[in-house]
Amino acid sequence: MVPGRTYLLVQVLEHVHDPQAIPALIALLETPGIEPLLAMTLVHALGQYPDARVVPPLIAALASSYVQVYEEAVNALSSLGQVALPELIAALDVEEETLATPRVRRALLSMIPFPGEQLIAALAVGSEAQAEQIMAVLLAKGSEAAPVLVTSLVHPDERVQGYVRRILTRMEGRIIVPALLEVLHYPTLRPAVEELLHRYSQEAISPLVHLLGDPERGDVAAAILLNLGPAVLPSLVPGLDDANSAAQARARSIIVNLVHHDPDVLSHMVHLFSSPLPQRAREELLAVLTNELAEVSIPVLLAGLEDVYLLEGVSEAFVRLIQKHSVQSDSALNGLFAALRIAERQRGAKIVLVNAGGEAVPGLINLIADSDQVLAQAARDILRDIGVAAFPAIWAASSDVSNRARREAALNTFRRMPSVEIKDGLVEHLMGDKLEDISMALGLLLERIADEASLPRANQEMVQALLEHVQTQGEERTTRRIIALLLLVGGSDVASHMAWGLYHYHEHPGHQEQLTQAFLLLGKEAEAVLLEILRYRTASPQLLAEVVGVLGMMTPHPDVYEYVRGISTAAPSIYQTSMTPAERQAVALRALGGLLVGGHLNSLTLQSRLMSSLYGSAEHELYSVLLGKPYGPAITKLENDLRTAQYEYEKDRRQLVLQLGVLEHQKEVLEEENQQLEAQYQQLEATNRRLIESNQRLQEMLRSMPGARTR
Repeated sequence: MVPGRTYLLVQVLEHVHDPQAIPALIALLETPGIEPLLAMTLVHALGQYPDARVVPPLIAALASSYVQVYEEAVNALSSLGQVALPELIAALDVEEETLATPRVRRALLSMIPFPGEQLIAALAVGSEAQAEQIMAVLLAKGSEAAPVLVTSLVHPDERVQGYVRRILTRMEGRIIVPALLEVLHYPTLRPAVEELLHRYSQEAISPLVHLLGDPERGDVAAAILLNLGPAVLPSLVPGLDDANSAAQARARSIIVNLVHHDPDVLSHMVHLFSSPLPQRAREELLAVLTNELAEVSIPVLLAGLEDVYLLEGVSEAFVRLIQKHSVQSDSALNGLFAALRIAERQRGAKIVLVNAGGEAVPGLINLIADSDQVLAQAARDILRDIGVAAFPAIWAASSDVSNRARREAALNTFRRMPSVEIKDGLVEHLMGDKLEDISMALGLLLERIADEASLPRANQEMVQALLEHVQTQGEERTTRRIIALLLLVGGSDVASHMAWGLYHYHEHPGHQEQLTQAFLLLGKEAEAVLLEILRYRTASPQLLAEVVGVLGMMTPHPDVYEYVRGISTAAPSIYQTSMTPAERQAVALRALGGLLVGGHLNSLTLQSRLMSSLYGSAEHELYSVLLGKPYGPAITKLENDLRTAQYEYEKDRRQLVLQLGVLEHQKEVLEEENQQLEAQYQQLEATNRRLIESNQRLQEMLRSMPGARTR
């Protein structure tokens, strides 16, 4: 061998690809002491021939101590695939592992496609040592070998079945579970598959839940999950949240059956509320608790009252049970009332009963005067927080004079309700058509207003809330009833609150005029309040007009007369400087109208005001008109005289215009004649100058003649 030439010859034979070269290449490879680089080249060349003759020398090359050589042999054998497979499987039949054995396994692992079925078939005929090597290959192949291994669980040869089970039990759950789930719907495989899924339950539960909506495998997945027991419960949440109704139904069925098999599961189920749940899953869980498991869920829900993290879910479940109006509803309410006596559950029970609202009121009203003060106080607190829905029961209890303790407890509960929260409910009852609702609203409102009367005016919230409703809402009947209620209460405080309502809601006047006119029925107590509004410099012109009109009806106060003076264009100093003349006049007319309606401007008063006013002023003329003095005919005569004078003036003006026109014409004629004379004069002047010049020339000619000189 010539090293350089031999190496080149091998490369040529590799490219020629002639099978006749195989014996020569094999012989060259088996040459003792061959250089590693040449051996690697020969292995690579043999790997290009899909011929069974090349397999033995390549397998022999796996035992080489040179990395390049045996690595090239591994690649060559794996690329030969089915050609090399029988020899490679046979090479695994060794009692003890040799240097080449792991390289044989690597060659098998690298084959594409992987010969899984042939390897499993070899398990049936090979030795135990060979089977161990084949199992090692299949185990190392992992997820690619898993499907063929799973289908071989029912292999006709029991020996193969045993090997397959040994391999599958050695694999990681994340590798084998997907393959097991793929054949879940095959009846023949189901027992073996289910057994393995139980073994890998931790990895299998979540994928099984995702299969609940599968039309072929859903029922089997549900059965396996049920057999796995309570451990599956937290993982069923995605099934409950699945948009597929079949998945939801199967998940619910699993939960129900788990509870029936083991009642302790119910406690774990309720604890699912301790962490945020998807909306659909939450709804399904609540539905199971309040429907299929309604008969057994109440004790566990009551225990859940002790855990603050469960309260929201437990509360919603209780509310749904109560609203069903069934036997379970009564049991739920009685359980909650009993929980109020248990310190650890009282806070949770109070929250649930408040959320239950009106459904819980009949039972609570009987507890507000209980001998157990803690229980009674808890019941009163709950009714206070329930608010409007508790009104009928509180009104009935407060009207029952035969049970003074309960009556006082009911009134105390009502007094503790925030005015802002109950105002709308009271007004809603007040505007109703039922007499009992109106009576209840009036009674409770009067009670609340009377109770607040001892407080500072700023803390008298109910009257302010009612006035806010009047000014911001447009319902006429409700407004009339609220105003009637305020008039029934009366007093300076009500008058001040009404003024506050006019001030603070002047931008949303609502029923401002009706509210202003209500001052007429408050008597003397309202006069000072109205005067204060008149003198309030920032009051709007519209409010001033309404207030001064009402005050004028009540009393002939000097300030009202000052506003009457505003009818003239000159503004008295009492007016805001920002008011326009039109606004001042509108306020003055309302003031005058109020005085007239109130009967304060009789003939004696008008006569006195007329005498005290300045003659010729607008005020003097106003009182004169109000006294009936006939200024109309005099004004008409003056108007007629004025029209006559205007006619005569117009007539004289026209004559003068005509005369002026004639004179203008004459002037134009004279000017024209003057221009003509001027022209003639100019012509005569020119002629005269020419004559003088001619005469001068003639004289000069005469003087120049000799005979003329002698003579």
